[in-house]
Amino acid sequence: MDLSTDNQTDPGEKKGRFALQPSSQQHKASLEGLPVELRVTILRAVADVPSLSALVRSSPLYHEVYRGQRQSLLMSVLSNELTPKILFEASLVAEAANIRIHRKFSPSSNEDDLMSALNGVALNVLVKIAQYQYAMYYLAEDFYKSTLSQHPITFANLAPISLSSFELRRFYRACYRFEIFSYLFWTLIENPTTGSEWGHRSDRHPGSVYFPSFEHWEVEEIYCLRDYIYRRYDTVLKEGKEELDEVFYRQEAMDGWPGQTEEEIRSRMMAKGIGDYASMIETAMGYGLEFLAYTLRVQDSQEKILRIEARLGPSFSFISHAGLFLTKSLDYSQSLRQPRTRGEAQQLAKVEFTNDQDQKSPNAAWPWPLQFGDNCFNFGAPYSNKSSFRSWGYVMWDKKRLDAMEILEKEVVSFRAHGPLISHGVMLTDLPLDDFDDFDDFEESD
Repeated sequence: MDLSTDNQTDPGEKKGRFALQPSSQQHKASLEGLPVELRVTILRAVADVPSLSALVRSSPLYHEVYRGQRQSLLMSVLSNELTPKILFEASLVAEAANIRIHRKFSPSSNEDDLMSALNGVALNVLVKIAQYQYAMYYLAEDFYKSTLSQHPITFANLAPISLSSFELRRFYRACYRFEIFSYLFWTLIENPTTGSEWGHRSDRHPGSVYFPSFEHWEVEEIYCLRDYIYRRYDTVLKEGKEELDEVFYRQEAMDGWPGQTEEEIRSRMMAKGIGDYASMIETAMGYGLEFLAYTLRVQDSQEKILRIEARLGPSFSFISHAGLFLTKSLDYSQSLRQPRTRGEAQQLAKVEFTNDQDQKSPNAAWPWPLQFGDNCFNFGAPYSNKSSFRSWGYVMWDKKRLDAMEILEKEVVSFRAHGPLISHGVMLTDLPLDDFDDFDDFEESD
């Protein structure tokens, strides 16, 4: 069974990161000379899907073993790559049609329970996850380049360092939880009537139903993913500005009234502002990460815009119903969970980093900005206004990487409120620089 998707190139396989490459024909022959039981053991121990694909394609004997035990072997390899907890959430994405909106999502932390649940996952679901992982490989590498190509304080160029398995798992976890959220709630947002009714029920608001199931730092992972998606779509829209203007023109011509003049259409088209771009990005975001990877893989900037137009539909009025579904839900969840007293803030600040292998521990950077003085009366401040941290994906990285950048040795105030504007520039969804009161102060202090 082909584990790759049509018309997609695995970014890892292209560079040989995942490919299994025997050192000699003799080594390959020795692998094929092993008894069947050992071949199964070897296949179960493979680290990731591309390596499994490379092995079964290179050896007819291993391909035969794989065909005979596809379900259990895919389960083992995906568990090796993702961990059972992330694989369980990935299975929910693949079986999204079976998820019911009225059920609160409660991820289990018991690995035995998760493996028991995963034993019932159908083969076609596992194949879908394996195929989906190829989009994840591409996006993980792109996320790294987008967030850490420059030092977050000095803005000096950073030499690329391969992502660890722990960093990849944090990224995968955020991605699959983002996808679950989209499947659970996007149908409500697509329907303006239902979405409006949902928004008036605080006990059923997406921000109160879904995100409280996760730890604070796990929600921050999704925030970092959201900022990355915004930045990448923003780049696509800027690079394809000429074609984007034509898209806006076609949308306004369709949404306008009979007998409208071209001057009237152009006037409305030129009036597009921050809210329009934000709604367009949030709507595209609602169609998932596979669509993002599908769009970013195209080299031609105009073709990227045309892909977005084809996916969103011809009418701009539809886009206006997006309602910033992810951003508002994340912000609403954060407002509910912010500490209300000094005691609550101090209790949260006690959460410590243990090690990067511990899946239940935050990474070393999450506790670091939770600093407040005894005279600070805004207890929620350390838990909000984190754009300067999220822009470089602070909760995704291992302590080894953070130490190499000397991040944890810096004072939190080194990261000024609008530092990302200097390193990356203003997005179409940002206010003009003149509207940021402390931007001039930042330039002077720099």
